[in-house]
Amino acid sequence: MVLSHSKIDTLTRCPLAYSRRYRERVPEADTSPRAVGIAEHEIVALTGAQDLDEDQVYRIIARKAALLPDEAATDLRSLAACVVQLGLIPALPSDAQDVAWEQRFAIGEDGKPCEWNDPAALFRGIMDRRFRENEGTLGVVDDWKTGRVIEPAGDQLRRYGWALAVLFPEIETVTSANHYLRFGAVRRSDPMDAATLRETVPVELLAIREDLERRERDNAWEPRVSTACNGCGFRAGCPAFAGTVVPLRVIDSAEHAREAAQQLLVLRGQAKDLDVALRQYVRFHGEIEIDGSDAVGNVATERVSVTDPVLAYRHLSGLGVDAGAIWKALRLSKSSVEKLAASVAPRGEKGIAKEAAISALVSLGAAEVKRSTTFKRFKRGAEELPEGDDDGDE
Repeated sequence: MVLSHSKIDTLTRCPLAYSRRYRERVPEADTSPRAVGIAEHEIVALTGAQDLDEDQVYRIIARKAALLPDEAATDLRSLAACVVQLGLIPALPSDAQDVAWEQRFAIGEDGKPCEWNDPAALFRGIMDRRFRENEGTLGVVDDWKTGRVIEPAGDQLRRYGWALAVLFPEIETVTSANHYLRFGAVRRSDPMDAATLRETVPVELLAIREDLERRERDNAWEPRVSTACNGCGFRAGCPAFAGTVVPLRVIDSAEHAREAAQQLLVLRGQAKDLDVALRQYVRFHGEIEIDGSDAVGNVATERVSVTDPVLAYRHLSGLGVDAGAIWKALRLSKSSVEKLAASVAPRGEKGIAKEAAISALVSLGAAEVKRSTTFKRFKRGAEELPEGDDDGDE
């Protein structure tokens, strides 16, 4: 039973999710955050491993985004803007050695490196970037995060630091850092003694593996309701979300408060599942009348999507739009293009300038008009419908 950070993290969050994913191999729908995370890591690795200028980086991003769903592509462009603008790929020190990106590793029970596919491996993973400095005595592990929650450097980097200390016995001290691309934040670990890591981490991993073996024997895969349920691909078959929850009406103790918090998570999850089911019904059967004037269905929308971020950047820069404002609005929906254009339009002519900016981007080949549908509740007979969100169905 080979461990990894993903396996341990899933087990900690929810034993049932671990069982569904790694034991039963239940198909799990891919999510936009996962797609963005994989794409961004590929781009960060390529940018760090090669000497690329900014134009080349953004062309890579444009090509990668074209392969993703709209929501994920928009998020990728926004994250990529942060990478360049905030300088989130720090330069290597002048004495850096043994530099590697996306480095696979596997460590056996004997505390020595082994092959990736070795069934006797105890732990394996992939380091985003690792290197040594200070004449090889200091090991450094860097990890890039695309999530929306900033956390201190934790168990993942401590275990990766242990692996680095195993790979290079000369290392005396290890330090690590999480780089949060979305916010420009860096969370560094305290310096860790390599000898202590070599001694303590294997004991922790063996204890985790023993817990997994016990769960296998006892078939103990209980669900654990938490905020992680929001993005779980196994919620539809989860017993914690089955049936109808009757919310507490009175909260008069800590026990009731904890129960209410759990119920709230379940209710939100059920509401999301209900929304998905309703969308699917409308997709096949058409809009549904609610009360004679309101209906729920797919409403036609139109928006502008940037296809060449570099070209769009140059054009808007030529109009005088602040560079930081452009990259912040790299999602560049029609409304955000209008806001950018309005920032340089002469007073009294903003409407003309907005339309001119949009038309220019499209005619240059830097953007295209996308017509789609957005699932929403609306008034029947309305002459104008508000512009749709970015989560519409094409």
